[in-house]
Amino acid sequence: MKSGAHYPTFDELMAQRTQARYREACRRAQDVLRLLRARHIGVQVCGSLVRGPTSPDRPFHRASDVDFLITSLPDPSLRYGIETDVELAMGDLPFDVVYADEVRPGPLKDALMREARDETPLC
Repeated sequence: MKSGAHYPTFDELMAQRTQARYREACRRAQDVLRLLRARHIGVQVCGSLVRGPTSPDRPFHRASDVDFLITSLPDPSLRYGIETDVELAMGDLPFDVVYADEVRPGPLKDALMREARDETPLC
């Protein structure tokens, strides 16, 4: 054994795994944003992915999903294929698709709209 070798603690290992999963979730989320926007679908990311793994308020963690907020659709029939497209792009990472027009006005919708981000400041 080398003198002075550092072996990561359990907490350090978990933090490394969370960071790796966060980076992969960001990469895949950006792919989804580009894919849907190419079809002229208004989409943003909200939830723990936006807050990040170091947020004091409901941070991204190893079991977090990625929340996509659909803000506009050029054709309502596109609604039926969105989740399939997102599923293909996200692979084994869990996700939710929320349609802004289905969220009742109030504090929840206000919070979603305030928190939502596009790909530029995402991660």
